[in-house]
Order: sequence, then structure tokens, then C-alpha cells
Amino acid sequence: MLGLVGRRLNNGEIAAKLFLGETIVKTRVVRVLANCTSPTRSRPSSWPTRADWFALADERVGRSG
Repeated sequence: MLGLVGRRLNNGEIAAKLFLGETIVKTRVVRVLANCTSPTRSRPSSWPTRADWFALADERVGRSG
């Protein structure tokens, strides 16, 4: 869900993609942001994605592709 927030989708768009109710998404996003100590949705959008972390790890061990 945090990845979708990072892509700047709103609660309704996230709910549609995950086949969930918008209220459930809103509750989960609030809880995730609280656990990340981020009061706004904009800070997580600047965090690296999982793909970025894997690319970085591959660079460090000399893999490409």
C-alpha cells in the first residue's frame, strides 16, 4: 500500500487497485504513516522503492541487469 501512496494515488484510487473499501484504505494509510513517523503522504513518496534497493544491491556486488 505504501508503494501506491508513493505513486501519489489517492485513497479512492488505492482502494480500487486493491479491491478494498476506501475507509479501510484511509485507516491503513494513517496507521502506516504513523508507524513511519510521517505526518504527510508526501514524505514516503520520496523514499526509494523496493526495485531501487535491489538495483543498489546488485551494483554493490557487481551484477548488472
